[in-house]
Amino acid sequence: MKVGIVTSEFHPIRAAAASRTGPWSDVMVQRGHEVSILTSQEGKVNGENLRVVNSRFHTPSNRAGLAWRFLQEIRLGRDLGCLLEGLSPKLDLAVITSPPFFMASLCARASKRAGIPYVFDVRDRYPAVLFDLGVLSSEGFIGTTLRRIETKNYAGARLVTTVTSGLTQDLEKSVESKKVAKVINGFDGRHFTEENLSRPKRQRFTIAYHGRLGRFYEVDALRRMILEVERLDGEVRFVLAGDLEEARSSGDWGATEFLGELPLSRLAELLAECHLGVCLLKEMEAMRKALPAKIFDYLGAGLPVLTSPKGELSAFLLERGVGLTFERTDPMAIASAIVAFKNDPERQERMETNVRTLRPSLDRRVQSVRFAEHLESLV
Repeated sequence: MKVGIVTSEFHPIRAAAASRTGPWSDVMVQRGHEVSILTSQEGKVNGENLRVVNSRFHTPSNRAGLAWRFLQEIRLGRDLGCLLEGLSPKLDLAVITSPPFFMASLCARASKRAGIPYVFDVRDRYPAVLFDLGVLSSEGFIGTTLRRIETKNYAGARLVTTVTSGLTQDLEKSVESKKVAKVINGFDGRHFTEENLSRPKRQRFTIAYHGRLGRFYEVDALRRMILEVERLDGEVRFVLAGDLEEARSSGDWGATEFLGELPLSRLAELLAECHLGVCLLKEMEAMRKALPAKIFDYLGAGLPVLTSPKGELSAFLLERGVGLTFERTDPMAIASAIVAFKNDPERQERMETNVRTLRPSLDRRVQSVRFAEHLESLV
């Protein structure tokens, strides 16, 4: 089977789309399929027997204003759509991951024109996210138009895949249930190895965050929580890794260690040396149905996870006994709970044991085999 995977981000970019599509391409190649990656200018070949087809345009920037960001998505989508239609030999199936919503929508349209069946992968459901953020009204002309485009994306797809139970249930309301499949995220077992779990922990109790701190995260609450923990217990340390300069300049972060972006192998080592991972989400409908990729990296490194507010993520962690969860984001209350957890080694040990038990089922390669089986059933 000749498969094209359309993604705004690919190796060596360290971002959600690249983390999701990289293992897919690896597994599809291992199963004997011809795989082409259609991606932005930054994407590079990662592995043997894999073709990367680059756009002339860059990955849309999260630092851009929304209007400019949307224009970047449209420009990239039009170019990737042309590349998709022009591939020779013609693809048997295209896999298109969204967001970026405009890029994915334009590529879905190009697939229809070229007569290529496609799978539409939904990591965050747009335009609903824009409505939740208050950027657009769902009842306005633009909002109505975007909802119509979204419906067409799903209607034209052979299969719609997504990442959480909440999103699966939402999609099944607008698409027949047999056409929707849940393919959760996970950690990359090539980097988050079993051997890393034996790395010695830092001497001081250390809490880690990695990734971006964008519109979906409680940046100021995280900062205030850190300062309160330091006031309560000066032995606790925080380390933040990622492209976080904007957040860093937003106020006082106390003794927090900022490391910048790290290669995935080094990130895996760093997290394994810490004691707890943190993820404070915005109180919004889209985030109540989210399982951010960073959560699986924490678990892959052997860390219990602290999160708020109440939602599918907190339920996932609570059910498996691998996290500290809070119904709402109260920095003072969370800080007190962190200090209590730090001073309760028996509770730490129980959670770490639960993480190690859960961990094997969360390797992205396991999820990618299931995804490959879905694709093979379509052609």
